[in-house]
Amino acid sequence: MGLLCVLRVSVVDLPFPGLSAHFAPFPIYPDFFRLYPALMPPNELTHAIIGAAIEVHREIGPGKVEAAYEVALCRELNLRGIAHHSQKPLPVIYKGKKLDCGYRLDALVADTVVVEAKSVEAVHPVHKAQVLTYLKLGGWRWALLLNFNVAVLKEGIERLVLGFGTAPSSEASGNFLKTFGLDECTAENFRATSNSGDRKAEALAGEIIASALEVHREFGPGLLPSAYEACLCHELHSRGVPFQRNCPLR
Repeated sequence: MGLLCVLRVSVVDLPFPGLSAHFAPFPIYPDFFRLYPALMPPNELTHAIIGAAIEVHREIGPGKVEAAYEVALCRELNLRGIAHHSQKPLPVIYKGKKLDCGYRLDALVADTVVVEAKSVEAVHPVHKAQVLTYLKLGGWRWALLLNFNVAVLKEGIERLVLGFGTAPSSEASGNFLKTFGLDECTAENFRATSNSGDRKAEALAGEIIASALEVHREFGPGLLPSAYEACLCHELHSRGVPFQRNCPLR
């Protein structure tokens, strides 16, 4: 004798444009995608996040600090039942070693889309490179870079997909190297062009430069200074270069 079980749930209006028709006429729980986020296609998920971001921008406008937009966006995602982690820790793994650099994502939505909130005059290549580095470190593919400091939010939306024409630009890489005076420098030609007369000091400087170049080859631009510092110290240690970290000035 068979057992017939009937389950009735209420149909709700989905906060994701285009999905109601896709799933109709099947009934959906209000927190369906909170329980099963992997069922939402990435393009639909980014569309839902953008909708939430537009609502935040409509409510509080441009000109606020980034932290305000981050908190407001997470609040809006909660109201719309969109699963996410705010301030998610992101470890940096350099040559097999996990380095705790205090990295945290603004938000990771449905374990799929990285969201970075900005409030800047203009989005520069290094900002995009930073988000791409997050994707690389965490093993994700999709990201949204949202600059709320614009008159209309659609002007501040950057969709990024790792491996789809989104390699860190040469401009961002060049800016990083210029910061350290390394844009036209290698450890070898430093030794050839330097003229201090102190061979020991120049050999040490060459090792430091070689270590910095190796760190940049591994990660490229976009990391926080604390992450570069931790990676550089690890590289120096692996090369047997003596150093002291966070040494107070006398």
